[in-house]
Amino acid sequence: MRGDIAQTEFAACVRCDPVLALRLRLLPADMTAQPDLLRALLLAAPVATGAAQVAYSAHWRQSISVAHLAQALALRAAIADADAAWTAGLAHNLARYLEPGTAGITPLTRTHPSDYLAEIDPNGWLGDAARFHAEPLARGRAAHPLVRVVQLAYQLVARADAVDSVDVRAALAALQMGAGEAAQLLADTQMQTRQLALRFGLLDATASSQSAGFDRLARLYAGQAAQSAINSHFRSANRDALPFSLLQDTLQALFGIERICLFIPAADGHLRASAMLPTAPGLNALAIPLDDGHSALPRSLVRSAPQQFECGATDGALVDEQIARLLGVSRLLCQPLTLSDGQTGVLVAGDANPELGMSTLWRFTVAEYTAWLHPPSRWSFPPCRLPHLWRATPSPATVHAAPYTKSPIRSPSCATTSTCCLTSWARTRPCSAISA
Repeated sequence: MRGDIAQTEFAACVRCDPVLALRLRLLPADMTAQPDLLRALLLAAPVATGAAQVAYSAHWRQSISVAHLAQALALRAAIADADAAWTAGLAHNLARYLEPGTAGITPLTRTHPSDYLAEIDPNGWLGDAARFHAEPLARGRAAHPLVRVVQLAYQLVARADAVDSVDVRAALAALQMGAGEAAQLLADTQMQTRQLALRFGLLDATASSQSAGFDRLARLYAGQAAQSAINSHFRSANRDALPFSLLQDTLQALFGIERICLFIPAADGHLRASAMLPTAPGLNALAIPLDDGHSALPRSLVRSAPQQFECGATDGALVDEQIARLLGVSRLLCQPLTLSDGQTGVLVAGDANPELGMSTLWRFTVAEYTAWLHPPSRWSFPPCRLPHLWRATPSPATVHAAPYTKSPIRSPSCATTSTCCLTSWARTRPCSAISA
């Protein structure tokens, strides 16, 4: 994504993805200044395969068709913002991507998908357009123009011969448009949708078991590439910034987690909310005994593994219910986290995906953040490293005099024989004698 051409191509691709387009709109505006995190987000995004791809392709074509036609109607009638019409049309069937047949496409977890649009448009017109897109046109006669445009676009796309129906013609007349013009706009929309489907490989997708091996390999490669991007993101992060602001941005971008808090062991033997991570003030009044087996927080420390809590659980601790209420969430993921001072605290993430704690990407992200909190000393060596490498390093007078040849050298403090050179010493990579 380097260079103006690549940035333009990237923006055009994301603009046609209903889920990624919305997720990027919800992220901070400076996300483009963090290319590694953005790359990790794109690589980690779940991809529909097999039977789920058939359903996803149908939903995607409908999203693009309604978005394109709604934008064309808004431009033709000049009654609504064209970009808002595209966004509303693209997200009108967002709930379809949360159905069981397409599970895993996105970590969106809120009650209604239109709730996400409220953060983009505080007035709620985008959310209304998505929520009421399938309502009868007569009900939206006096609604906001954006709602009317998306309603009309949806009816034209979803219904065969809709342009000849009485209700559609009445809605077109209100926009001072005729049936012939609407039919032409619909034909243009269908052509554009087909071209985009060909471009992204979503035209007439069929479930095929023959591509299962390739899909599995592609997912493994994408996962490895996402981990590499996360590693680069943390390594290039500014250490002068607040440490937990980096964690908050990363969790929000990769996993959609917006509410987090941190509990650390206090001198009185209880877990208490830490001031290192600003959060709801009411959390400061809570103290959780380390031996409370009902609470997911101390249980995560005892088991050294993430623990889940769901509001309403009959065997859960009431203090967990109170933490969820103060955070404004219905689910908690409690993750042990080693802090910079050596203590192990509990990171509490609200409304995380129930399966997130066991995912490879989550564990890798936590491990990378922990490593970022504990940077290795640049010139720190194991006890046997300096004498071992010093003997293996050629003198400056002989570096250019003869080609380098590897020769095994045994260090007095090493029990094994290994091969080292000036290059390995300069890169401060452990040699085989050290790693053994």
